[in-house]
Amino acid sequence: MTRDAPALGRIYPLAVFLSAFLLFQVQFIAAKRLLPWFGGAPAVWTTCMLFFQVLLLGGYAYAHLTGRLGPRRQRAFHVALVTLSVLVLAGRLAVGAPAILPGPDARPADPGSPVRHILALLLASVGLPYFVLAATGPLLQSWRAGSRPGESPYRLYAWSNLGSLLGLVAYPFLVEPLLSLRGQAAAWAAAYGLFAAAVAGAAVLQPRRDIGAGPVAAETAHRPASPSASLRALWFSLAAGPSVLLLAVTNQMCQEVAVVPLLWMLPLALYLVTLVVTFESDRAYHRGFWSAAFAGSAAAACAVVARGPSAGVPLQVAVLAAVLLAGGMACHGELSRLKPAAAALTSFYLAVAAGGAAGGVFVALVAPRVFRAYWEFPLGVVACAVLVWIALAHDKTSPFYRGPAGGAAVALGLALLSSALALPEGKARPIGVVACIAAVLLMAAAARAVPAGLMARGCLALAWVLIGSQLAGQALASVVNARWVDRNFYGVLRVDERTADRSGQRYLALKHGQITHGVQYRDAALRREPTAYFGRDSGIGRVLRALRDRATGGPLRVAVVGLGVGTLAAYAEPGDDLRFYEINPAVIEVAGRGAGFFGYLSDTRAALQIIPGDARLSLEREASAGRGHALDLLAVDAFNSDAIPVHLLTREAVGVYLRHLAPNGVLALHLSNRFLDLRPVALSLARDRGLAWTSVSTVPTAELEFPSVWGVLSRDPALLDAPVLRDVSERGGATAPGPLWTDDHSDLLRALRR
Repeated sequence: MTRDAPALGRIYPLAVFLSAFLLFQVQFIAAKRLLPWFGGAPAVWTTCMLFFQVLLLGGYAYAHLTGRLGPRRQRAFHVALVTLSVLVLAGRLAVGAPAILPGPDARPADPGSPVRHILALLLASVGLPYFVLAATGPLLQSWRAGSRPGESPYRLYAWSNLGSLLGLVAYPFLVEPLLSLRGQAAAWAAAYGLFAAAVAGAAVLQPRRDIGAGPVAAETAHRPASPSASLRALWFSLAAGPSVLLLAVTNQMCQEVAVVPLLWMLPLALYLVTLVVTFESDRAYHRGFWSAAFAGSAAAACAVVARGPSAGVPLQVAVLAAVLLAGGMACHGELSRLKPAAAALTSFYLAVAAGGAAGGVFVALVAPRVFRAYWEFPLGVVACAVLVWIALAHDKTSPFYRGPAGGAAVALGLALLSSALALPEGKARPIGVVACIAAVLLMAAAARAVPAGLMARGCLALAWVLIGSQLAGQALASVVNARWVDRNFYGVLRVDERTADRSGQRYLALKHGQITHGVQYRDAALRREPTAYFGRDSGIGRVLRALRDRATGGPLRVAVVGLGVGTLAAYAEPGDDLRFYEINPAVIEVAGRGAGFFGYLSDTRAALQIIPGDARLSLEREASAGRGHALDLLAVDAFNSDAIPVHLLTREAVGVYLRHLAPNGVLALHLSNRFLDLRPVALSLARDRGLAWTSVSTVPTAELEFPSVWGVLSRDPALLDAPVLRDVSERGGATAPGPLWTDDHSDLLRALRR
């Protein structure tokens, strides 16, 4: 021990904590900047996560390879790299550019290849500082192992994951509500300077010569310094499995349950918790409990997912979160038990980072091209189960050989029960439940005559066979009964054919996850009838009647942001000019003329044009080119999904819309949303621009119509007093103004329904 040991003991945790905290903060800041440029799609977050996982792998590889330089040269080289990154950030700030944000001129003009564009923008804006942050964690642990060999360097990994977790939680609840996007970037750059000083201090205070030989940390004393290839493969796999499960659960929540604002952060927080707990101490991970809990929670997920929306969002989210927590604890717990002696520390982290990156590549790049549905969830669950099984089977001290079998028996019971509940309603279901109870009782009776280890293995094996078959069946069911399915960067779209309850009429429905984006009758007599959120008595239906009355039957110029199935084309008359802006090419394909499904566009009598790409960027380009449209109506139908594109509901966005409206034109905002009350936001936007405002909330008056909320804004207050709107509109103080959203600052938490 040296005289600088106390200072080093404090500076190591500080530097590691800051590096991890800043790693997650920069992910959110950069991703929020890019989100509006790519339609606000949830896949933007997945692609950003892929980038950061791959760069994390690069940082860990750098930490491992520079070890060949020797301790002193490695420290000098890394301090030089940290200094270079600081100078780059300072140079950007000196010329007035945001430290870690791409400038407005970096926005892609071509809507195609969003993954390639996102990766390139992230590399140019945050690549170097993120690489430095990623490399620092394993480097500092390696330095500490050299100076304090009697202590476990893996405690610093727990500090790292704690910093990541706090960075995750702090952003939505503290950073985002208080600071603008540029302010966030500036604060991050200042904190990065503190981090750089801490790394330099650790390098300077490090003993000139590593102590090297000495007492070995007790928790790794029995582990080899030169791990075998099979052990490295197991490290890689035990890291890849939870990474797949993390992104798969996130997709399952976002696409099949709901994208409640910031809900995607819950899986990431749970993932980090499992790393913090398992790497803090081997005693925190109980193998028998978590392996059984993983099987039991997966069985519960089978039953809940089978019920779909009727299970309720809270229950679905809770069960999916339990699967991720238990699966992460089981895999990361086994990974922690296999961590090597300090001499192989950097190679261990390299394998772990490679596994995490491989999981991200599979979910973000491979799965969307290979699978039509979200197969990542069943595959991730089963893969993690197999990996835990392998780890337990190779350890003769595990519950596979010594028991107890109680947890495994409970997991099997839950798997049997979920299978019974998945049966169709009727006589089969209670019979299945009774059979399940009988099987559990027989199993309990047989347990006394069977060795505990054999009983545990048998129960878990049968449980996972049942769970895997159910998950596979549910994934197949999502595509087998559909008329059409397509998956791309923006998610999974499907067309279902169904029968209306009251009239018995057949109809087609376009769905994105649990959200219905349009329906149309199959019968020729009803084919042109507007449905869903666009019925004749809905807010948009009444606005169109008022505009038609004002124009005394003359033609209208209408633009719509968000195509759906093209329902608003049902209102068009000969001579009308109708434009749709749509970012998702699959939506254009299924709603377009000649697609063979929806006929609103093929039947329209208006002059029709469909503009692909992000609507706001397209409208901005048209306005800059002097091609304003003098619209009578601009309808923005982009907010009924739960992952709303915030950039279409900001002060700057309304400014773009107004450039395309005629002096007495109308801006109609479709504000229907299950989790967000967007009326206060729309009211603030109206007041900011000096526009007359009202909202129209309607309940269905005809079959295949949905409840809807439309916000109506106009420079012409007289239109809002039209008889067709007067009796159903909200003009007074029922809605209080909310926060004014801008491109630089928006707060989704305040818009959540209470």
